[in-house]
This record gives sequence, C-alpha cells and structure tokens, in this order.
Amino acid sequence: QHFSAEPFDLGALDEMDADLTVGSDAIIWRNFRVDKPALKATLADGLLTVDQLAGRMFDGSFLMKGKLNAQAQRQGGKPTVDGTVTVQKANVGKALFEAAAFDVASGTADCDMALNASGASPRAMVAALAGSGKLSVTNGVVKGFDLQSVSDQLKHLGGGLDILRLFGKAMGGGQTKFSSLAGTFKVDKGVLRTDDLTLIAQAGKGLAKGYADLPRWNMDFTADFSLTEHPQAPPF
Repeated sequence: QHFSAEPFDLGALDEMDADLTVGSDAIIWRNFRVDKPALKATLADGLLTVDQLAGRMFDGSFLMKGKLNAQAQRQGGKPTVDGTVTVQKANVGKALFEAAAFDVASGTADCDMALNASGASPRAMVAALAGSGKLSVTNGVVKGFDLQSVSDQLKHLGGGLDILRLFGKAMGGGQTKFSSLAGTFKVDKGVLRTDDLTLIAQAGKGLAKGYADLPRWNMDFTADFSLTEHPQAPPF
C-alpha cells in the first residue's frame, strides 16, 4: 500500500497549549524549498491552527493556512484537516514539474488549492480528500513535443498515411513555446479530476482531460492537440 493504515497518534496535541512564531532560512521537503519562511500558529485544546506559513518559493511567493483538529480523536472520532495553499509568480524551471517524457521547462506559475479531509490514518485521509484548485502557467516552454515542427511539415505532406506517421512522431521530442497553460481541478474522495487543462501555443492548442486516483495509485489522462495553421487537420 502507498499510504499507511496505521492510526494517527495525535495525543501530544492535547498535552499543551501554545502560540508559535517561527522563522528560519529555509524549509526543504523533497524537491520543494520555501525560503525565509515565517510561521504563525496556535495550539489550543487539540486544535492546531496555522494562521500563516509564508515565504519565497521558486522565486515566487508561498502562503499556506490551515487547521488540524484532533479533538474528535478523544471520543473515538476522526481527526480533520483543512487548508489552503497559494503560490504566485513561481519559476517553473526551478523543479515545480518533473516527469520522464514531458516537462514544463520554463514559465511563471500561479496555483491555488483548497483541500480538506478526515480520517483516522493517512490512508483514510487520502481516501476522503476533497477540494478544488486552479493552475496557470504563462510564457513558458514544454518539452517532449514540437507543435511548430509538426505544423511546418504538414504543409508538405500529401497523403493520409503520411499525416498519421507525422502525428506518430509528434510526441517524440523537441519543445513547444506556449503563452498559456491553465486549468481547474476538483478533488472528491481522493480523486483529482480536470476537464479543461488548456495549452495555448504559437502553432496550436491542446486540451487535456482526466483523473488522478490517489487511493488506488493510478491515473488516466487524454490530451488532444490541434494545429492553428491547419484547421481541417484532425486533432491528434
């Protein structure tokens, strides 16, 4: 299993009340780094309230607010968590995106998320995750395909089979400059879905739809691309 079924032990939150103000040079988690973070939080009667975790992230700003409520666990109930995360003007090339074949290599990103969950264990929390968010990246480059090259070559093709071969090679490498990559998503029972992730590039447009199922550890996305200079050509 990818998420532990071991119950949370949040008893320590009942043992003290506190007002917390913390500053440091950086907070680092995996590939994510928040510089000059400032934390303001309160802990009272098993309720941890993060009023602010703010700082610089990928040359942009980062702000998180949220609550962790462990009060219900005393009566055998489920801990709850809810919060918001906002990232503004982040440099995507600083490792915000990573993938084997496709990668948003540059651009300026804004991202907003609001999520909540309840559960007695990490696995239960993930299975109950709900919320929504939006992503916008402007003036960037995506690696893995070259829409301009496909558009240029299509001008010199004459047959249907040539078009199919060209489309087959389209995702084989290169890069595409884009003016906008934006979309919204919703999360329900741990499944993130989007039907409007749209790429606006110089030579074409892409639309991606699909889901990422966190509890079952699988995802399924489909992206259709169309070429601006060839409105009669089928999407691929």
